[in-house]
Amino acid sequence: MDPGTTAERHKETAAKLWLIRESYLSLITDIHAGGLSPHEIRSRRDTLQEALGAIYAGAPRTTSGSYTDASIALTEREELTFSDEEIDKFLPKPLRPGPHNPDT
Repeated sequence: MDPGTTAERHKETAAKLWLIRESYLSLITDIHAGGLSPHEIRSRRDTLQEALGAIYAGAPRTTSGSYTDASIALTEREELTFSDEEIDKFLPKPLRPGPHNPDT
């Protein structure tokens, strides 16, 4: 497969993963708001897990060399790693720990 096609497939996969991420954030917000029953929470979670599995099943595979390069970048150079504070910024404001949120 040519590099352009591979890059496009990775881009498509990333867009699908972004949608799953946003769906999980919405689910967390709904759980926090208290509007879902345990059954509804499990059902939505299971649906998201199935969708995520389908995305990964259709995602382009990586080469062992690319895997090694990424592993070194993440573990030795700490590229694309996040502090707790940076991760908290991904959460909706009401779910972030800190003085503005008395639930944490």
